[in-house]
Amino acid sequence: MSNQQSILSIGEVLRTARRRRGLRVVEVAKRLRISAPHISEVERNGRLPGTDLSVRWARLVGINAGHLAAEIHREKQRRRNERWARDLAAAGAACEEGGGA
Repeated sequence: MSNQQSILSIGEVLRTARRRRGLRVVEVAKRLRISAPHISEVERNGRLPGTDLSVRWARLVGINAGHLAAEIHREKQRRRNERWARDLAAAGAACEEGGGA
């Protein structure tokens, strides 16, 4: 992916590449052997594809599989960190409300 693409979400990159190839969601789903709703959910950034799927998907739509896999890994880590921070903040708030240590 180019630097310009790296500011796009993973879903946007995959959707743009799919459209450039003239592929419809149902065609990509059939070729990747997954459901069309799964494709749509990834393209809307609701879900991240696993490594195997991301490599096959990248090859299908003509983007660099290694870069896509690295971006997905970074995004998964970012989401994990956000969840951890939310959980930590909620635990702290619960402690303060309950008068705990």
